Amino acid sequence: MGLLPSLFGGKAPLRPNGHAPFSQPSDRDRRALFWWLKRNTSVTAIEHNANLWTAFAKEWEKWLRSQDDPPEEDVTSYKYIVNDQLNYERGLQSLRRGDRSVWLRRSSEGWLGKINTGLIQRRLELTPAEEHIQHLASYGVPLSLLRAYYAAHDAAMAVGHEIAYSALDRPRRAGARPLLAYLPFDTSLPEPRWDISFKPGASAPKDGIYEQVDAQGNIVGGMAYFVKSEKAEGETGLEFGPQSWDVTQKATSDFLWRLLWEDTRYKDGKIPDEERHYQTPSESVAIEHAVRDGAKVAPQNLRCEANHPCPKTGFWFTPARAGSRQRFEAGQVMPEVGGDYGATIWQWDDEQG
Repeated sequence: MGLLPSLFGGKAPLRPNGHAPFSQPSDRDRRALFWWLKRNTSVTAIEHNANLWTAFAKEWEKWLRSQDDPPEEDVTSYKYIVNDQLNYERGLQSLRRGDRSVWLRRSSEGWLGKINTGLIQRRLELTPAEEHIQHLASYGVPLSLLRAYYAAHDAAMAVGHEIAYSALDRPRRAGARPLLAYLPFDTSLPEPRWDISFKPGASAPKDGIYEQVDAQGNIVGGMAYFVKSEKAEGETGLEFGPQSWDVTQKATSDFLWRLLWEDTRYKDGKIPDEERHYQTPSESVAIEHAVRDGAKVAPQNLRCEANHPCPKTGFWFTPARAGSRQRFEAGQVMPEVGGDYGATIWQWDDEQG
């Protein structure tokens, strides 16, 4: 897709010439938004959320079977739960082949786009406080079911396809800025692609992460993940520049979505190595809450799945077995420990003495 000559008067710059006439986001904040969107659209993150939803579906089924005559509305709810479970499975199967159309919200095969939007909307209708869980439990709803439900929905809320700089620390959305401090791998930004851009109201030419810029190359807003052929909204509030937070049509029409990173993951059938170190959505929620409450948080993201090479020499442990702490050398294959806990995930021990 070509550039828009009327906006640029010829050849567009690869980057702004000189200093921007208005404030710009820091490099750290740009990296935070970029990583947050990249993680949210990964197989690793969505597989984690799908597993949480499966656990919730099992709890709901167990609850129904425990009743001699379960209410019809609870049976109907279970059908919707199972349908979302199937959407997760279908979406992940396609995403692992590099098919990102699963993120399209209105597509008949936009399995992940539909389920992610639906789960977040349903979650916003509820109060997450422990007091609310106890209140529902008083009506006979099992605590294990309620906690499985909230775990699945908290994880769903920790992902999304668009983020503004003002949302970096937004509560209950796993703000990206505090999470960036716990990434053990390179989060540098790629070189922006001025040759691939599109106007608001038009369709994205490629799968990937885009950012809002003006005709001079200055950043005027946040980032968003678009699937090829997905249409962007015609009006979006801008965060930087003379038109910031003016949501009129005039204020929001003078910018482009510029490609920052083209998403080509999984087309070779492989999951990128860096995803072994991704914080799961559940971990990111826990980190955000701890940081918000002023607690000291260990780098939970320095983790390694069994049967993968150790990323760092030192002492590691796994919750899958008590007393598992031991030293591994970088490159050494991390072992499975078995048991009923599930997958063996080795975690870096902060106490290296």
